[in-house]
Amino acid sequence: MKIKVDELEVIISDKQTTDVNRIKKIIKNNYELLSGFTPDNIIDISDDDIEFEKFFNHIANVGYNDEYIKEYLNDANFLSVFYILTLARSITHVDTTHNNIVDVIMKGYANISDEQLTSLIAYKYFETNGTFPEFIEYLKYRENYEKIFEWFKNTYRWDAYNWLLNVIVTSLKITDKDIVQQMEYIVSIWDDRTIKYLTSANKEKNLNKSNIKISNQEFDNLIYEFFQYINAPTKWANIYNNLKEKGLIEENADCTYYQCRKDNDGIYKIFIGNGNNIEGFYNFIHEFIHYISIEDALLVKKIVISEVPSIFFEYIAVEFLKGKGYTSEISSWLSKERELNNYEIYISQSNLYDDLITYIKHGKVTTEHKILMYKKQIELIEQLKSKKAIYIDEKEYNIEKDINKACDETIILFIREGLRAISGYQYLYATYINEQILQNRNANTIDNMIYIAENLGKLHIKDILELFKDNIQSEKPTKARK
Repeated sequence: MKIKVDELEVIISDKQTTDVNRIKKIIKNNYELLSGFTPDNIIDISDDDIEFEKFFNHIANVGYNDEYIKEYLNDANFLSVFYILTLARSITHVDTTHNNIVDVIMKGYANISDEQLTSLIAYKYFETNGTFPEFIEYLKYRENYEKIFEWFKNTYRWDAYNWLLNVIVTSLKITDKDIVQQMEYIVSIWDDRTIKYLTSANKEKNLNKSNIKISNQEFDNLIYEFFQYINAPTKWANIYNNLKEKGLIEENADCTYYQCRKDNDGIYKIFIGNGNNIEGFYNFIHEFIHYISIEDALLVKKIVISEVPSIFFEYIAVEFLKGKGYTSEISSWLSKERELNNYEIYISQSNLYDDLITYIKHGKVTTEHKILMYKKQIELIEQLKSKKAIYIDEKEYNIEKDINKACDETIILFIREGLRAISGYQYLYATYINEQILQNRNANTIDNMIYIAENLGKLHIKDILELFKDNIQSEKPTKARK
């Protein structure tokens, strides 16, 4: 009798016909393994002395019981990749635009099939929690894989996390190594500022967004006058007119976001929310500067400096509005909006920044370090709560469970977003560096920033620091994070 499973044909003896369904199931569960040992895609076990199960046990022994696989599966890097690859294949909505992690994983290990991946993970499980014959029995029916993978996750999540941190840090060093040198100092600045804000008696939870409505013509006039105010290149007004004429400024009154990005048609556009007010002008200036950088300097891949010119011209826009006679309440609100946004970024990503800094300094994030940091955070939260500085729902802390959950969530974030997982840091850096520049501005400050906006894709942090060396504090950032 012949059994056909896809391209694989099995010839069995008459006495094995009662086991047809079981044989088919084992073949389907191990199709690639069996195909690899049958070049002609024919398995002949019609001899009554050869049972299919004995044949399979022999193939599985030959296929998995060798020193190469044992050495392969004793490498934490490979096991980390297996864990991340499993997650990456199960996740939808992965951003592949700038996702070097997905590229490294999905392309570098594309030849590992799901069958091979789950088999090797199960191999490791039974190596630790069972025997090799038990592994062979598992391969036949592949039951309770969820239990196996849960063990695998609990055993290798931190190795996988450190592997991902290595990918992120290596990528940052390649795109702009100065971020690695600056990060601890910049994060320490926002550490202090955020805590001071949280403990401030007069902190603002909600900004008074009483805004001034303006017509489309008034909006245009403000844009053109702003270009004159900063002595922008003539082509900037032409670019603005071109954006309008070609419909590359898309407004949605129901949205509040502002963004410069490539649309589904592959064309860069500026997307704005309700723009017929002063806030709309302020936000449009930010996105227009991004468009200038993309248009004239190609796409910026160096995350850390991507917001420097846009946030600089935010500050100049506030200055411009003051000069136009708009109330100090409006200009104060616009300035505070950036500051509050930075506090939100820092609060949401401070743990990730700490892990990156720890990895940069020590090469590994350990559970011991995470537990220590988590305890310090609990102490700070309790202090702030006792001072009624913050209001957080009561919860019971389970430190080990909480740090493992946070680790799992960050791994998923890395897989989904790649380098964009740390998106937010560039706002903290740009705000701080622009404050330094504007505190000591001179006649060339705006012209220098226009140059940066038009050449951003070609520049690094060191280029900006050199250009503004007379504006930025001279001492080398050495402040360590608390």
